[in-house]
Amino acid sequence: MTDAHNLQKSLEETKVAFQKSVEAHEVTSNEKLQLEAEVAKLKEALRDMEGRALDVEDVERMRVQEVKDMLAWDETAKADAEASLASFKTECENKIIREHEVGFMHAVRQTMYFCVIPPGFSFELSKDFYQGNIWTLLTYPRMLNRMRWHPPFNCRQGSGHHYEC
Repeated sequence: MTDAHNLQKSLEETKVAFQKSVEAHEVTSNEKLQLEAEVAKLKEALRDMEGRALDVEDVERMRVQEVKDMLAWDETAKADAEASLASFKTECENKIIREHEVGFMHAVRQTMYFCVIPPGFSFELSKDFYQGNIWTLLTYPRMLNRMRWHPPFNCRQGSGHHYEC
């Protein structure tokens, strides 16, 4: 009986150990399932974050391209504006020169009509008349600073600041 009793006791101890082992296995299995669920959630969160990161990179890349396009457009607009300005400046200078040439030729025609011009008369563009004297244009402005302007000797003051010659 002792053998049967020992076997019975051993069987009960084995049952208890087996029960504890099954419970431990269930706890471990539950923990494993919870950990696997958490890993799945983390993987899903990682995929979501990767997707967002790719979206952000796409948006950032598009914004950078947008800024590059704007800068290129600005450079083109600046170059066009500079070309237009240079063209306008040249056009204005040419108009001013033409106006001066027309005015000068007008004065020459009037002079030829109203005055007797000796044959072989020539003129120098670097000189001008002031108070009956010929001045070089290099000294002319300095002389004007020192002298007060007077009308030519054959002119008299009319109304206002106008002179009649």
